[in-house]
Formats: sequence, structure tokens, C-alpha cells
Amino acid sequence: MGRSHHRDTKIKKSSVFKKNGVDNNTDKSRKKQKRIQDPEKFRTVDQLTKKFDAQIQALEVVMEAEKAIKNSKKLKLVIQQIQQLELVKSQKLRLARDKEWQKTQQIQK
Repeated sequence: MGRSHHRDTKIKKSSVFKKNGVDNNTDKSRKKQKRIQDPEKFRTVDQLTKKFDAQIQALEVVMEAEKAIKNSKKLKLVIQQIQQLELVKSQKLRLARDKEWQKTQQIQK
């Protein structure tokens, strides 16, 4: 009789730890494993907003860099155009001086 009584208490104790045939201890360890595997699900709103803010800032930096690159390309084009115009201007001035010089040479002859 003592043995059967002992067996009954043992079953009762284990039934406290088991719920629907699943051991609570292993269930908790599974939750911990899931948390390690997929931390996204367990992040707080604050952590997510910080993450998104960082991503937004990174995108803004990239966009600013792209704008700067485009602007630098435009600047290079503008500088080239200015240099070409200065060349044309200096060539026209040289031609005009040459014509004036030729006129003065003709007048002197």
C-alpha cells in the first residue's frame, strides 16, 4: 500500500509540471531558442524606431551623396563650358588685334 501511495504522489507532482502533455521547462527553453533565432519579433517599439531612424539617416546620407555627385558633374560641365567660352573669347580678341594690326600696317605702307 505504501508503494501505490508513493506512485500516486509522484504522478501528481509531475502533472503539476506538465500541461497538456508538454513539459513547461522545455517550452520555456524553446521560447528562449526562438528569441535567439528571431530577435525581430521580440524587439520593443523604441528599439525598432531607433533601427528605422538609423536606416532613414543612412538613406539620407546616400541621397545627399548622390546629389553631390550630380552637382559635381554639373559643376564640371559648367567649368568646361566657361573654359571653352574663355578660349573662344581669347581667340576672337586675338583675331581682332591681328586685323587691327594688319590695318595699321596697311595704313603705314
